[in-house]
Amino acid sequence: MFEKTPGDVHDLLPVPIKELGLKLEGSPVERYVQQLFKELEAKGLQHFRPAFYLTSEWGCPSEEPVIGVPFYLADPRVAAVESLINDLENELEIMRYMRHEAGHAFNYAYELYKNDEWRDIFGPFRRPYRDHYSFVPFSRNYVRHLEGWYAQKHPDEDFAETFAVWLTPRSKWREKYKSWPALKKLQYVDRIGREFGPLPPLRPLGDTDFTVEDMEETIEEFYRNRTRDHSQAISDLALDADLDDIFLHPDPPDSDRYRKASEVIGEHRKEMVDKISYWTGVRRPLVKTLLEAIVRKVDELGLVIDRKREREQIVDLTVYTTKIGVLYEQREDTEEYPGENQDIESGRRRKRPKLDREQVFEALEKLDHKPSYIQLDGRDASLFAVARNDADLIFNLVDSYGGDDAKDLHIPAFLELIGAKYTGSGPHGLLLAQDKSLAKKIIGFHGLQTPFSMVVNRGKVDYAHDIKFPMIVKPVSEDGSIGINNDSVVDSVKELMERIHDLHEQFEDVPVLIEEYIDGREIYAAILGNDPPEALPLVELDLSKLPADTPKIAGREVKFDRDSEAYRVTKSAVAEDLDEETTEKLQEAAKTTYRALKLRDYGRIDMRLSKDGTIYVIEANPNPWLTKGAEFAMAARGSERTYTEMIKAIVEAAAARYEE
Repeated sequence: MFEKTPGDVHDLLPVPIKELGLKLEGSPVERYVQQLFKELEAKGLQHFRPAFYLTSEWGCPSEEPVIGVPFYLADPRVAAVESLINDLENELEIMRYMRHEAGHAFNYAYELYKNDEWRDIFGPFRRPYRDHYSFVPFSRNYVRHLEGWYAQKHPDEDFAETFAVWLTPRSKWREKYKSWPALKKLQYVDRIGREFGPLPPLRPLGDTDFTVEDMEETIEEFYRNRTRDHSQAISDLALDADLDDIFLHPDPPDSDRYRKASEVIGEHRKEMVDKISYWTGVRRPLVKTLLEAIVRKVDELGLVIDRKREREQIVDLTVYTTKIGVLYEQREDTEEYPGENQDIESGRRRKRPKLDREQVFEALEKLDHKPSYIQLDGRDASLFAVARNDADLIFNLVDSYGGDDAKDLHIPAFLELIGAKYTGSGPHGLLLAQDKSLAKKIIGFHGLQTPFSMVVNRGKVDYAHDIKFPMIVKPVSEDGSIGINNDSVVDSVKELMERIHDLHEQFEDVPVLIEEYIDGREIYAAILGNDPPEALPLVELDLSKLPADTPKIAGREVKFDRDSEAYRVTKSAVAEDLDEETTEKLQEAAKTTYRALKLRDYGRIDMRLSKDGTIYVIEANPNPWLTKGAEFAMAARGSERTYTEMIKAIVEAAAARYEE
């Protein structure tokens, strides 16, 4: 990684970053800050001048009107390391980041995100923030500033991107975004800018989070810990044949006519990395590593470029690199399923598990079906594509629509309207299961036990049992452990009030469910089929090895945080130590819940088995994850079904419904 580091720079590698004495004042960064202030002044923002500080990366702490700048920009020697590893930002890119972060700081300084109009235009500020997000390429609903369709990541990012476009000198945003829905957002920023321009910020100062003075890592440790090495992953790419088609073997050699392909690529490499990453959203280090591998390969093969066809061949290479990068990114960018941290058939975890849709697709092919994909990406056109489709059966794997998890129940409703046949629960079942408070009432009506609970929303109580501490506090209608973490279990009124406040801030329009915490074993019951439904072997998420001070719950740390001890010490497996009577009671409770909530074809019921043997139904999961590492597939293996046979059973259950 550091082989090409110059000698004077190499001496810095073992130095802790906090000991470098880096300061923003007097550094190369200062002139960019001054440039930003001039742009703010030109837009009439007389008092908004956010503070800057050096940290590990570009960023604005949430709701704090301060801007963090990467520490390496403050010292040319450290910048040389960044340039070697990741390609140093040029002046254009630095100012893009500055304007984007200024958008966040402006939002926080004037607390615009608390305003109803802001929410109506950009969306709820407290929407869960996800690193991995679905986007609609070239959508006219969003402006384009940073790479990767970044405005579509979150309402806060949407505003920051819009502000940045508005702030950029000579952006001609009125002309460029004319007739776009995104123009409404720009007009809002323009109006707010004029309205607040002469006014001092409500919050002129903010708190920093992690400054350069806190960075105890050495420079070498910093880059080794944060730089993902893609070289091994792309080493199996068969570049030889493709590059032979793009470039030439000089025969006979003619130095006047040909140039070494590696030299020409080197001249265009930075620009190619910039453009490919900007227009596709593929991670910059991946594109950089891919081009470096291509340079090595064309050198090894002795390939050249015809001077008369240089432009054509560079265009071919750019398209080729873009295609590989996009396909690789799709393969890599998979959302981990809660429960993937467990042993599967081979006893090993796969480094890059396939998406559930890919695994289902392959299973359907093995069953001699002819599957094809339809991606619902939030556009009307994708719904029209579904309506025009003449498939015999749609395997519904949709868990959100247009980035909104709550809209997945509308997809079965749409399929019902157009008369399409599909797998999984209908809109009725999805609605009942997702509203946890309503589901608890129905489950209780059928004679099953659920933890005592109450529902509150902004001070209003829907209903309440006489519940006791400890309690678990969570959103009433989110899934995938969203809103559930180590702070969710509370032991006092003070902790309860604080947790309710936090959830109301994070999920603005979602009531809070407060349940009595049940200490016991976490049991998952997979249900397959309809008439009658079959309970598969029970699966347990073993929480016994969690640290003593960690609540025994399947929160975000257990399911998603790969770096946490909680993730490493928990795993799911078929429960083999339950006696026959307890197993039968758990499975009957699961089947009763499945039928009561109108689930169909397949589902998963989550339960707690207390120390005294009492069974508590926690929640129901219609259309659960179907990756081979998920609990549902694990239960199917426990019933001596292969993955393909499990998919076959789901298809047959759905098809049978339409034959009745």
